[in-house]
Amino acid sequence: MRVLDPVPPRRRRDLSGLTGHDGTPAAELRLRGVVRRSLLVRAGVPWEPLPEGTVVAGDWLVPPGAAADLRARLAALVEERPVAPAEAANALGLPDPAIVTALVAPPLRMDGGRVVGAEGQVVPERLAAAAATLRAELCGFAAPESGRLDELGLDPAALAVLHRAGELLRVDERVVLLPGSDDRAVEVLARLEQPFTTSEARQALGTSRRAALPLLAHLDATGRTVRLADDRRRLR
Repeated sequence: MRVLDPVPPRRRRDLSGLTGHDGTPAAELRLRGVVRRSLLVRAGVPWEPLPEGTVVAGDWLVPPGAAADLRARLAALVEERPVAPAEAANALGLPDPAIVTALVAPPLRMDGGRVVGAEGQVVPERLAAAAATLRAELCGFAAPESGRLDELGLDPAALAVLHRAGELLRVDERVVLLPGSDDRAVEVLARLEQPFTTSEARQALGTSRRAALPLLAHLDATGRTVRLADDRRRLR
């Protein structure tokens, strides 16, 4: 998805030669993709009236065609599990989680701060009860021991179901955390000097290596952190 600064005013006279560009706001938005309205204003680029179907997220404008494509990709993304706007923004290449929130429309919806599909994930009553028990026992970035998972009858397949439903956050086959721990971890890591070591991250999060290592790997995989050649990390 293109996120472009507006064409400088001195080049606007050349836009009429571009295929499909007629100088209208609809054409301007199609040309630029996701763009800040304030940048268009400063460049003197026409953006009003907004084409029907344009998505507005604060200062961001998303043209109708791009919005339809992004909604389809967002729907595919949440088929596996509920997704936080920040994670979805990284996956979709968007510059601001607010754009994801603005894109949410039926059959997508927000539930507990995450984007979910219309149907959601059906969780068997037994698994839902076990997840509720764990959530009551956990705090911060702690992860239950494997023995506790066994006591509750939570094998890897059951944990996968709970993860997709947003009941728990699974960062490894047998390592689960409280829902939203990844988003909260980003807030904690943002207070560290960048880049940071695994040890510094673990201490800041106040958790064990067993939980910290897969959580950091999860943040890498979802685009919130970048692992450097020397094994340090920084926020993206």
